[in-house]
Amino acid sequence: MFAGTLGGSRIENVVRWTFVTGFVASVGVTLTVVLTGAVAVLLEVALITISAAVLLIGGTLLSKVFRTAPRAVPRTHPTA
Repeated sequence: MFAGTLGGSRIENVVRWTFVTGFVASVGVTLTVVLTGAVAVLLEVALITISAAVLLIGGTLLSKVFRTAPRAVPRTHPTA
């Protein structure tokens, strides 16, 4: 996977791996449910649970990334 080769801070790498892990888990659950012939409701519940967890963790970590990001220099507005 390319997620580990990209540069960035430690939090950025954790965010990247969170989304990659969520994708791999979703594909794994989908394949497991399809191959075992389980009920479709099980697939829906599992995918929604994985997605909710990834969004909560990823959103929290991204807020920390953007909070610590350097701010752009504010533009000065001409006064009339």
